[in-house]
Amino acid sequence: MRYRSYVPQGLWQRTRWIRLAFIVGLVVGLILGWLFHGIISLVMQFGLVAILLLPIVIIGFLWWRASRRPSERPMTVMTWRGGPSEPSGTVEDVPFTTADRPRTAASDIEAELDALRSARDRERREGRSL
Repeated sequence: MRYRSYVPQGLWQRTRWIRLAFIVGLVVGLILGWLFHGIISLVMQFGLVAILLLPIVIIGFLWWRASRRPSERPMTVMTWRGGPSEPSGTVEDVPFTTADRPRTAASDIEAELDALRSARDRERREGRSL
């Protein structure tokens, strides 16, 4: 038995530009693929190596973490000994707080703001503005 498929009239004429665009796309794709095959190959090889090395890196990290004892953390011990050129008793303990000192005008924010306000008022009275 022979089956004949029905092809409408003018189908080849109507699809001429579509077929031409398909063929041009294939040719351009082949040329670009040939030009960029080195980059694509590099990415593929890097990905393959990364996938193969990932289990080894994970196993190595887990082994390293399990093999060291957590109680043996590195500890730095510093000692100070006075030498012959340093007399004993030269180290003084200086407190960090300044609560013992009286507040001065330079360290008092309210006094500084009052001084700025009075200067502004004085300049306004003289006719100048800031």
